[in-house]
Amino acid sequence: MYLARLSYTKVLATSVFGPLLRYERGGDVCFWHFAAPSMASFWADSGAFQVTECVLASFSMAVQKESKPQKSGGSCLGKLVLLFVLAGGLGVLGCFYFIAQPQSLTDIGGYGPAAKDVRGRDMKVVLQNSIDRDFAVTLTETELNQWLARNLQTKQGGLLASQVSLERMWVRLDDGVAELILERRIMGYPITVSMFLQINQTEGAEFAKTEIIRNGGLYHESLPFLSRGGRFGQLVVPQGFLLLVLPAYEKLPDLFHDEIELAINKMARIKIEKNRLILDPNEPTSVLPKTF
Repeated sequence: MYLARLSYTKVLATSVFGPLLRYERGGDVCFWHFAAPSMASFWADSGAFQVTECVLASFSMAVQKESKPQKSGGSCLGKLVLLFVLAGGLGVLGCFYFIAQPQSLTDIGGYGPAAKDVRGRDMKVVLQNSIDRDFAVTLTETELNQWLARNLQTKQGGLLASQVSLERMWVRLDDGVAELILERRIMGYPITVSMFLQINQTEGAEFAKTEIIRNGGLYHESLPFLSRGGRFGQLVVPQGFLLLVLPAYEKLPDLFHDEIELAINKMARIKIEKNRLILDPNEPTSVLPKTF
């Protein structure tokens, strides 16, 4: 039961079924018709109504329908735009999720904390002997990563140096493509970024020109105009996104100036294969190289 205090005004009319009384509630005029004429004076004197909840609910719904216009359901174009916005938002959230997930490094040769303790060949000496004696030299992925672990001193600079640390640099070799991976920790959480590299060589009758290009091949068959640039976490990104991490890679040639000069500029042929790098100092007109 619901008790509502109303202000009684007057009897407007009397019918065979009972008087029609006028009551006011909150500034709104309410009309109630009583079935028993003898009850009119009682309700008028007490100034209160006692009605069921269903009656009040029906009255409230009726007032709302009369006072509030019905809203339009919207056009199909508006719903389509909303659908695209929601899909785009979910896509962005998905990208951030995969960026935050570091890529797996367990398949890389020489991966593990023990790589720093493994003694290997002196890279500068090996390359110089290959050039002096005209022998092709093969460097495995494991050997390259162990050499980087021993010789690369990682240090993070900038304003966030106290919160960001550069752990390691890794090399993954595949057919025709090398991937340089930087492993960082931001507030203790591992983050990886990488860059794809290809060797572009132009051979003439008595010369060979070598270029290193930041390209990992076709991004997707349906997008022939895009090339793979690298990975942010587990997400493969197009070339244009490398601008965000390029400053970190531009300092590497200065750290290994002598080795890069011998391996890139002094070698006539460079071939990247699965898990190994083949460097050949022989010019194109020379005889087939021997192994070293």
